[in-house]
Amino acid sequence: MSLNLRSIRTTTTKQNQSPFHVLLQQIGEEAFAVFAFIVLSGVATIGEDRANSTVGSSSSNPYNTAGNVLVLAYMLVWMAFNREVIIRSVKRTPLLMILVVLCTLSVVWSVSPYVTARRLVPFYTSIIFALWLIERFDVVGAIKVMGRAYIWLLVASLLFVIFVPSIGIESGFDPIHNSSSEALAGSWAGVFSQKNALGWVASAAYTIYIWRFVYEPKQRIVHGATLLFIVFIAYKSRSTTTEISMLLSTCFMFVPWIEQLPNTRRTLLELLGLLVAFGLGLLLVMKAQDVAGAVGKDTSLTGRVPLWIVTWPSVELHPWLGYGFSAFWLTVNPEFMRIQAAVGWAPPHAHNAYLNLATDIGIPGALLGIFIVLHIIGRSIRLVRQRVPWATYVLAFCAVFAVANVAETRLFHSGDNFNVMVFFAAFVLANYVAEHQPVREAIDRHWRRAMFAPDPGAGAQPASALVPAVRTPVRGGAVAKRAAPRAAPLSAKFLPLDSRTPPAEDGDGRGGLRFRT
Repeated sequence: MSLNLRSIRTTTTKQNQSPFHVLLQQIGEEAFAVFAFIVLSGVATIGEDRANSTVGSSSSNPYNTAGNVLVLAYMLVWMAFNREVIIRSVKRTPLLMILVVLCTLSVVWSVSPYVTARRLVPFYTSIIFALWLIERFDVVGAIKVMGRAYIWLLVASLLFVIFVPSIGIESGFDPIHNSSSEALAGSWAGVFSQKNALGWVASAAYTIYIWRFVYEPKQRIVHGATLLFIVFIAYKSRSTTTEISMLLSTCFMFVPWIEQLPNTRRTLLELLGLLVAFGLGLLLVMKAQDVAGAVGKDTSLTGRVPLWIVTWPSVELHPWLGYGFSAFWLTVNPEFMRIQAAVGWAPPHAHNAYLNLATDIGIPGALLGIFIVLHIIGRSIRLVRQRVPWATYVLAFCAVFAVANVAETRLFHSGDNFNVMVFFAAFVLANYVAEHQPVREAIDRHWRRAMFAPDPGAGAQPASALVPAVRTPVRGGAVAKRAAPRAAPLSAKFLPLDSRTPPAEDGDGRGGLRFRT
C-alpha cells in the first residue's frame, strides 16, 4: 500500500498544534493574503505626482518594488517546501506554462532586456501567489479572501477622499495627454494613481459579492449593504468600463438558472440573448456618435481607436516574437516614439490587452493567450452545468474580464492583482477536472463494454447489474463503494474541491478522492 507523505505530514502537524496556534496560523495566512493583494494592486503609488507622467520611463516605484520583493521572498520560501504543488500545477496547465516560458524567453530579443527581466518578477509573483492561495485555502475561502482585500482597498480609498482629497480626488489634469480634462475633474481615484484603477477594483469586488449574495442567502442583508457601498464607489470613479462590467457580472448570475431549464426554454432564452446582443451591436454601429455622447465618450473611445490603428504596423514589423514582455512602451523603442508622435500623447500601453500581448510576445503569443482565456471560460461553463457553485463566479469574472480587456490592458500584465485571479481560475479548474475525470472515464468505459461487448454466456442481465461500483467521496475523507447513478451526472453531486486536502488512501492502495464537506 502506497503512502501519502504529504497527508501524514499535514495530519501530524495539525494534531501537534493547539487550537489557539491553528487559529493564529489561519489569521496570519489571511492577513498575508490581503497584504499581498494590496501590494499587487499597486497602492504603493500613493502620493505620486499625477501632474508628471512616467509613461515610457524604465524607472520603477521603490515602494512598489519593495512590496513585491517581500511577497516574492515569502513565496520562494514556501515553494522550497511545497515543490510537489508546483510540479502538479505545471503538469495540469501546460498551455499557461507555455505562455510563461514564452514571456521569459522574450528577454533574449527584448528591446530592453533589463526592463523585461525586472517586470517578469511581479509576473512570477502573481503566478506563485495564485498557487499559494489554492494550497492554503479551499476554493470558496480563497474567493472570500480576495473579496475582503478589495473591500479594504475601497474603504481606504473612501478615507483618502474624505481626509486627503488632494490624493483621493482627481484634479482634472491628464498627464498622459498633457491637458486638462473636465471628465477627470472630481473623479475619485482613492489610493490609486487614477480613477480607472479604482473602478477596476470596484468591479472585481462587485463580482465577488453579487455571487455571494446569490449563493449565501443567510447573509444577503450584509452582502446587499456591501454591494451598495461598492456601487457608490464605482459611481464616483466615473469609469464607464466599470459600469458595463458590473452590469455583465449581474447578468452572468442568471446562467446557472438558465442551464437548469428544459432544453426548449433554455434554447429560446439563449437565442433571445443572442438577438439582444446582435441588436445592441447594430445600434452601436449605426448610432455610434449618439451612444458615445450618452455615456460621455466620443467615437474614438477616448483616443483608443486611433491608437490601435497606428500600433498595428508595429506588430507587423515583429509578428512572430514581438518586442519583449512589457518592453514595447518605452522611450528606447523607436516604434513607441513613432506612435507617440502620431497620436499626440504618450500611451502607457495599447489600451487593448490582446493587441498589447501581440506587441510583447508576437501574434502567436497573443493567440495563445486568447485561447487560454477561452479555455478557462469553456471549462467554467461545463462546471456551471454540473452545479458547482464557485464555477459561476469563475465564469462571471473571466468572461467579464475578457470583454473589458478589449478597451483596457490588464490581462497577463506585469504586477496586476487581476492576473492572480486569472491564474487562480486556471489552476482551480485544472485541479477539479484532474480529480474528476478519472472517475467519469471509468464509468464511460464500463458502459461501452456493457452495451457494445456483452458477455455471450451471461444471458439477460438487469439494468442494475450494468451500473459500475465506484468510489464515492464521503464525510471525513473515507471512501465508500456504491453504484453510480444512472440519471443525474456524477459530477453534480460533488462539493467544491479543497485543494489543501490530499487524496485519501483506501485498502487496495489506490488513491481515492476527497472533497471538502
